[in-house]
Amino acid sequence: MKKITILFVFLFAASFLYCQNPDEVIIGNTFYDLQTWRAMQNRVYEFEDGTIGSVWNQAENWPVFPDKGVGYSYYNGDQWNGLPFPEISITSGWATFPSYTAFGENGEICISQGANGLIISVREEKGTGNWDESYFPGNGLKHPVVVTSGPNHDTINLLYLVADPLFPETPAQASRGFIHYARSQDGGQSWDIDMEIPGLGSDEYLGFTIGSYIWAEPKAGAIAFVAGDYLTDLVLMKSTDEGETWQKTIVWEHPYPKFEIFTFDSDTFYCNDGGISVALDSEGQANIAFTLSKVFSSTAQDTIWYDPLVGGVVYWNEGMDAFSDNINALNPYGHPDSELEEDFNLIGWVQDIDGNGQIDLAGNFGTYPTPGLCTMPQITLNDLNQIVVVWSSVNENPSFDTDYRHTWFRASIEDSEDWGDFADLNNDLVFIFSEVVYPSLMQSSNSDIINFVSQMDGEPGLSNPELPVYPENDIVFLPVYLGWDPVTVTAGFEADTTIIHIGDTVFFTNTSYGYPPNSITYNWSFEGGTPLTSNDIDPSIAYNTEGVYDVTLTASILALAANTLLKEEYISVLPLTGIDETEKGLVLQIYPNPGNGVFKLELGFLQSATIEYRVYDLLGNVVANEEVSINDKATHTINLNGQPEGVYFLNIMSGGRSYIRKLVLRD
Repeated sequence: MKKITILFVFLFAASFLYCQNPDEVIIGNTFYDLQTWRAMQNRVYEFEDGTIGSVWNQAENWPVFPDKGVGYSYYNGDQWNGLPFPEISITSGWATFPSYTAFGENGEICISQGANGLIISVREEKGTGNWDESYFPGNGLKHPVVVTSGPNHDTINLLYLVADPLFPETPAQASRGFIHYARSQDGGQSWDIDMEIPGLGSDEYLGFTIGSYIWAEPKAGAIAFVAGDYLTDLVLMKSTDEGETWQKTIVWEHPYPKFEIFTFDSDTFYCNDGGISVALDSEGQANIAFTLSKVFSSTAQDTIWYDPLVGGVVYWNEGMDAFSDNINALNPYGHPDSELEEDFNLIGWVQDIDGNGQIDLAGNFGTYPTPGLCTMPQITLNDLNQIVVVWSSVNENPSFDTDYRHTWFRASIEDSEDWGDFADLNNDLVFIFSEVVYPSLMQSSNSDIINFVSQMDGEPGLSNPELPVYPENDIVFLPVYLGWDPVTVTAGFEADTTIIHIGDTVFFTNTSYGYPPNSITYNWSFEGGTPLTSNDIDPSIAYNTEGVYDVTLTASILALAANTLLKEEYISVLPLTGIDETEKGLVLQIYPNPGNGVFKLELGFLQSATIEYRVYDLLGNVVANEEVSINDKATHTINLNGQPEGVYFLNIMSGGRSYIRKLVLRD
């Protein structure tokens, strides 16, 4: 019974957290769980008006999935449409591996792999209307990736693979061929360039694996893509003349040119695992993220060809040296020959969650075509040129076997070359029954929030076709709040005034912040107040007794995060005014009031007395105080020169009584 109760609490908490955070939204689903073979295609785009479109591989009829198609959802600035989740592909026939971006002044384009070529789906008005469909014909055309360039996104730039039909597929290389580039300036009706990329042909390589190439979002008159995995060099290809000519930069040189697994015996070497991503900064310079593995070739035809316990995330830009062909150049574990420097170009690794000084992995629950422990990287830059990298990483000691992988992110610190803290984007309770994979990061974003979509998979790794039932996978939209660790909260508040009189009401403004922002709850405590406690966001509290009182606020997100702020002696409650002080033995005059800094205070008692006065500003700070002895009458000067203009309170105390006057200081 205890186990069932605990599980219920987890489910309730996860449901509460999920429902309270509208930023995390399930936008689609699929039973087919292979979203890409290597690099994650651009599957989501944020338009300049804040609307968002997203696509994904979608199929239901397992295990063969003859109904493969392209799922689509659109955010109109208020909500995602397509809910309940789309069941119809945006294509008219079988399709897979879609790539999506903006097209024209206000439209959208998706290019996907069809049965006998590439399917081009276009809408002139994003989010509405029918898709116009055309075909880019050809046998063996695989895994398209599209970006649009030009001031109105009217030039279509397309990469695709022409697969070698004679190549025997292996577990290490599902398909291979050569990368082609095509350009259209009339919406895909014709293509004025369609060619194999120079420098990536058969003279240099045996071929590239399906999906081992990805575009950057064009910027500053440049288009660029990165290509490669553990079978080839990692190369940056860049054009500044709309694809007419290309400049090749080898980012990492493969230690075995024209490498082919199982054809000879090699040393083990550290390499890119096939997870790659590239983004251009505001000056058109390339920034690349790629993930690591350790691979070898053996003529023994063993099914093991990589080390399953190796992983890391590498950052590189065009101002850095290239990585050499040394077998340990990409060794992330401190080898003398390693060319990686932690927190400079080695920016990610599996995190030691329990802090015991070692990585304790629960087991190998299956892998993906990119076999690293850290894989599927995505990189972007915000409008401040701050670099953000997201990747999927094996999770040390998962709560359940289901949350075997989480997505993590790291961002560069603004105006520096340093990197900030690691952040686990999936440590909310809603994710404990799913691993999160295939992040697709938006390439256009503001300076505070980076948005992405990913796949929540209830079964780690790729689905087993022999299973009696396939698990359903959710496509989820998620935000990354830069500078905020997920599930964190900081309490804060201000009062509209801190000096009041008996019976007055104070209005409190909550300034707490955290993530998820709409999951924060509040517990207020008001010493001397009515009521004494509150759970409102911005409470109003009455004070009916003279005194000085504390205010406490605890902001929390379930039992995951909490922060308490105590402001001691924050509210000062003074006696009522408006009583005729003459009746109590005091004759009091203040002039000039308003004044320019020097006030005359005339005091008269019916008997000798010693008085003390204090002057408070609106924040409750004492700015002047003094004791004065009088017999029958006295005139005293209060000097507020040097204080800012505004309202002040004069509190005169004598014989256990307190008298209040307002002073107005003007220049």
